[in-house]
Amino acid sequence: MKKRAADDTELKAEAKRMKLAAVEKLAYSPEELAAALGIGRSRVYDAIAKGELRANKYGRRTLIFKTEVLRWMATFPVLDLNA
Repeated sequence: MKKRAADDTELKAEAKRMKLAAVEKLAYSPEELAAALGIGRSRVYDAIAKGELRANKYGRRTLIFKTEVLRWMATFPVLDLNA
């Protein structure tokens, strides 16, 4: 019985994690954005410092809205495979 209760608890915990993961992020920290894009944190902070990427402060947290991320990414150069 104890094993089954533990299994049920694990299943509930996993379901909760999956539900939380399904929530769409509306903003990212610079660290989260760097990880999501596969770039270094310094590149994100450099883009903020240069004014290429707008970030907002909420208390001590630096947040970058998803819409701003998409706008910034649209400015990236297009790869020309014929060049």
